[in-house]
Amino acid sequence: GNSLKIPYFNALADNKDFTFSPRIYFNNDVLIQNEYRHVEENFNHVSDFSLKKLEGGSKSHIFSNTKINLLSEDLFISNLEINLEKTSNDTYLKSEKLKNSIQNNPSLLNSFVKYEAFNDETDFSLEISSYEDLTKKKNSDKYQFILPSFKLSKFLSPKTDFNGNLRYSALGVSQKRDTNITENYLINNFEYISDRLLSYNGFVSSFDFLFKNVSKKGKNSSTYQNDFSNKNFLLTNYMLSFPLKKEKNNFRSNLSPKLSLRYSPFDSQNLINSDRKINNTNIFSTNRLGVTDSLEGGQSLTLGFDYNLFKNDDKRILSSSLGQIFRDKNDYKLPTTSKMQNRSSDIVGQIIFTPNDIFEINYDYSADNNLDTMNYNFLETKLKINNFVASFDFLEENNEIGSDSYFSRDIGYKLDQNNMVSYSTRRNRKTDLTEYYNLIYQYQNDCLVAAIEY
Repeated sequence: GNSLKIPYFNALADNKDFTFSPRIYFNNDVLIQNEYRHVEENFNHVSDFSLKKLEGGSKSHIFSNTKINLLSEDLFISNLEINLEKTSNDTYLKSEKLKNSIQNNPSLLNSFVKYEAFNDETDFSLEISSYEDLTKKKNSDKYQFILPSFKLSKFLSPKTDFNGNLRYSALGVSQKRDTNITENYLINNFEYISDRLLSYNGFVSSFDFLFKNVSKKGKNSSTYQNDFSNKNFLLTNYMLSFPLKKEKNNFRSNLSPKLSLRYSPFDSQNLINSDRKINNTNIFSTNRLGVTDSLEGGQSLTLGFDYNLFKNDDKRILSSSLGQIFRDKNDYKLPTTSKMQNRSSDIVGQIIFTPNDIFEINYDYSADNNLDTMNYNFLETKLKINNFVASFDFLEENNEIGSDSYFSRDIGYKLDQNNMVSYSTRRNRKTDLTEYYNLIYQYQNDCLVAAIEY
């Protein structure tokens, strides 16, 4: 129903303030919301509380967030954060459209205690948390408890010089969700990253070694077995490149052919349904699948190059990269979307062309190894002429990579330094339907951005 709200603000001190927001409904209901803020040099607290008086009872919520900086001589950062989110009614936050500075999701509550600390050699975090999904009807299924989760990363400094960095990391989670599903895992990683070695002939080489130990146990879980399981993974990656440089007239170009030799004595885990894609930014990475609890198995060779063209003022005109993976045998346990299952993967690459300050084009692609089919195309064009700015995007995914395809455009005009109007639209090429038309007016200054969108 209709209501009237008049907030009252009171600065209790230089570092404390309070906002009292009564809301009067025309049906005689009353809602009172209060927000209290308190800041010290190493302390920051915000609490938000509301109570709605109804004829047959009441509804309420309480949110609280406290951040404490625990000073330590041995640590650069040592923070403790305590967060509490609770409501008496599942639809109360959404129906009353209650806004606060702690969170903005009226359907998911998260209460937690989190500790974070790090210095030059060590990074550590520990968290105990609970989630409450207010959209679920069954009361016991609403909750997910994480008791606890932690992450630890530490650079080891042996007495002998390893010509590189040796790092130990660990992460573990114990969680219970959907009433009776329990999942626990502990992952230990030992990683060695060698220094880059430059040979007399100009070759640059490096070596990565990664050992992973994964322990899992679950109960009523679709992804974790009821019995305790412990698995080890090992991956070595030798990288070699031959950087070349050429200067002519007013231009300078860099060409760097490179290769990566990988070997793992273990087979790949079944990741066929994982959504993982290979592109020019991760194809030479040691853990290029980005999987936490396993590593890519078998052996492979990755070939590619990077090319850059600069003007004498170090302004880049052209950038291009390309890469492809070759395996000694097919591996159908790898993700389908990665296009790595066959002996020859897709050819992936990127081209960025910036001839001047007005125009830029960026093209990402993935093609079958026989170059008959383009499985992924993303083309982005940017144009800027005086106060006129425009961008055009084209995406097309085919076969195992996906099925999305759209064309979008965003055209804007700066009326002056602070005011701008823009128009954007996107058309889905698979359904042949336009997804949206957006007309936006925006005002911006040093401390404020405000917009009206239709």
